Amino acid sequence: MQTFEGPYVECPSRQLPLHSPQQPLALPEPGSYDLEALDRTAERLLGSIRQAIDKGKHLPGETRPLRLWLDRPWYYRGRDSWVEESWWIEAARRKWRADKNDQLATLILLANGDNEPREQICEMLSKYDYYEAEAFWDDLLWLFRDELPWPIDEGDELPTYSLNVGSPPPELARRLSMRVQEGLKIVQAGGSPDTSVEDAQQSALRMAARLDPAAASEWLSPASLEQLHEVCRTWAMSMNDLIALREDDPLDTAINFGWADIADLLERNPVFTHAYLDEPFGMGRFALGKLAARLTALTHASFAGRWAAYALNLDIEAEVEKARGETEATAQGLEGVMASAQAIKISLSAHRSWLNEQQLAAAVAWWRWRKAKRE
Repeated sequence: MQTFEGPYVECPSRQLPLHSPQQPLALPEPGSYDLEALDRTAERLLGSIRQAIDKGKHLPGETRPLRLWLDRPWYYRGRDSWVEESWWIEAARRKWRADKNDQLATLILLANGDNEPREQICEMLSKYDYYEAEAFWDDLLWLFRDELPWPIDEGDELPTYSLNVGSPPPELARRLSMRVQEGLKIVQAGGSPDTSVEDAQQSALRMAARLDPAAASEWLSPASLEQLHEVCRTWAMSMNDLIALREDDPLDTAINFGWADIADLLERNPVFTHAYLDEPFGMGRFALGKLAARLTALTHASFAGRWAAYALNLDIEAEVEKARGETEATAQGLEGVMASAQAIKISLSAHRSWLNEQQLAAAVAWWRWRKAKRE
């Protein structure tokens, strides 16, 4: 084994690209596209999602189709438009009857008041006397927290819970709110010895992204909620860290609390478009569809429509070829397996899968935006 000796050098723990452009990159207005063609593309892609769910096939990225019910920004239960909740229930019921151990199908049915799968899950839970993260969906365990032989929330890492299942359980809402409050206190104090203001802001938004207004209002004061809103506004107005601008938590928080002004502020932030479209900084184009899906869940303004149209109209083959050039250029500086043709092929296959997934998300975004504009 090769070893290296020399003086100790303290490396920075976090180096993120900052950008200070004078103007945002311009996106075409939705009306500059062939709207009917985009409608047809969106309907075709949404049809492929419905068909995959009907047939139990995986989506790009090996995503289980029923997972879309659980995962925002794909679907917002109770207020989405591209598929009805009754359709999910029927799909889950078919899946559960074919496989009574399917936890996603069970979760959808239980969340909608169908208790037929409860006995089967209770029987499965009785075989475990400790928390086994790999054995169950956390969201499902929260529904059985009173029957579990172990405390679900005793660790530092709080098990996940999708707001599509319902408002967070009180135990979870309390602990999330406490962590939001801790972050806000550090922000108000101008930082702490071990936490910067920026890290405290991001921590508060990360926890708030898992809350809804009903749960938050039980544990956070109106003043704290307004401070949280101001933290989100600060991120949208003045963030010039390209990676931090691509984080989902601030937008998810804005969606949860109905803060549509965050979209207006992002539109005026000249750095925001660069975070997703500037090539020198990499991966933004692989998140375009989900960005559009979040924006169209937050606002029906033309700003959201521009992103939805742009993401849906993206030429996947051209993007894959662009990725090929970047991958081959990177491989020239490598040796062995990482520089092999097989490694490049695998990398491009992953790129294509990511782009296809983003186009599906863009179809969801476009459908939402167009439906809102017609109403």
